[in-house]
Amino acid sequence: TIRAAIRIGTSGEGQGQTGLATLVNALLQRRLSARKQVPLPAVFDFLGADVSEEVDDTASATIVRGLSKDLGTFLELLAEMVKTPSFTSAEFGTGRDELLGRLRELAEDPGWTAEQALRQRIFRSGHSLQRDAFGGSVVNLRLSDVQSFCRRFYRPDRLIVSIAGDISPEEAIAAGQKAFGSWKSETGSAPSPAPAPAASQNVGGAPQNPKRTALVMVGIASLSVKEPDYYAFQIL
Repeated sequence: TIRAAIRIGTSGEGQGQTGLATLVNALLQRRLSARKQVPLPAVFDFLGADVSEEVDDTASATIVRGLSKDLGTFLELLAEMVKTPSFTSAEFGTGRDELLGRLRELAEDPGWTAEQALRQRIFRSGHSLQRDAFGGSVVNLRLSDVQSFCRRFYRPDRLIVSIAGDISPEEAIAAGQKAFGSWKSETGSAPSPAPAPAASQNVGGAPQNPKRTALVMVGIASLSVKEPDYYAFQIL
């Protein structure tokens, strides 16, 4: 199993750009492989690998599960994916339409809708976790937004690669160095978005199409991951 993550997620989205990090991550996985001249999903599928994606507030990740003997090939494909992000207008349009379809499906999920309502009240306006995914921003995203996001955040100093399986640490490190070692940072470092303070709203609801069940969520704004006691608090 390989997890290649860029240390930026929805926190890197600007106002009116909700869904941008998810869209970028999805586009990277579906692009045409310059080395093999076939779509990346087809290459992974040919190798019998399972590929998934994860995007949250802090990271955008691609997870590959396959045979250990193909580790080098998997890493080369992942390196191509993040080192040279480029998309055609057609690829961008298809990816955006797919994301809009996923959001429409999520709109019918009471749990997801309730979570969005909870975030609206825990975080202040402008916080990446407070923004409404159905605020109309996805349909307004442009190819230039994707390109700018990649230039700003897809850099080697933000990359974390984790490898687990039937392989020694030395072999994993050597394979990772071979695939990503030539990737050099541009001058300077990308700024990290500043976290917004917690909000003070307490109670609220989210209207939805008629359902037979009701869902109640309760949450609080907790410690930042930068706090010394963060992991101890997670155990409580």
